Amino acid sequence: MTQTVGSINHLGHGSAEMSDIQLTDRERAIAKEAARLALEEMSSEFYKKVGKTIVEKVLIWIGLLAAGYVFGKGWIIKV
Repeated sequence: MTQTVGSINHLGHGSAEMSDIQLTDRERAIAKEAARLALEEMSSEFYKKVGKTIVEKVLIWIGLLAAGYVFGKGWIIKV
């Protein structure tokens, strides 16, 4: 692992400058892969939720239309 003296002095104190930190190629590859996986997981969850919401709304509309059709035809008598 490659670090500069500035990052070692500030390590653990939360005040290390981003320019003081040097990453190895392996660390960069790991960080890049972790970021890619996180983005993939977030977008997947987003699209699942959006898809679920759209399907629910479509089913509600189909139900409302079916109920309106049934009442319009007089198949169900209003009490």
